[in-house]
Amino acid sequence: IMVLTNYPAAVTIRAERASIRCVHENTAAELHRKGETDNVTIMPVDETAVVTTTGLEYGLDGEALARGSRGLSNVISAEKAVVRVESGKVLLFHSW
Repeated sequence: IMVLTNYPAAVTIRAERASIRCVHENTAAELHRKGETDNVTIMPVDETAVVTTTGLEYGLDGEALARGSRGLSNVISAEKAVVRVESGKVLLFHSW
């Protein structure tokens, strides 16, 4: 996880039914639904991050996320979801 958060480019770690990536400030990540129920967790790396999402059951619109707050256990509700980080950086966990 330290490599993900400190590496300046996009890096994704994939397993059979899950992925983890770091999304940096002023960038977005697309998530494509792979299963019947795809779970997504957005976890700030620092104290807070400002995030906007589309295609998730519980959307965020320029909201400041703190660790352990609203970014936990969301679900992809469309064929594609987008997580845009406006400030800070987040770890994005996707499982299916």
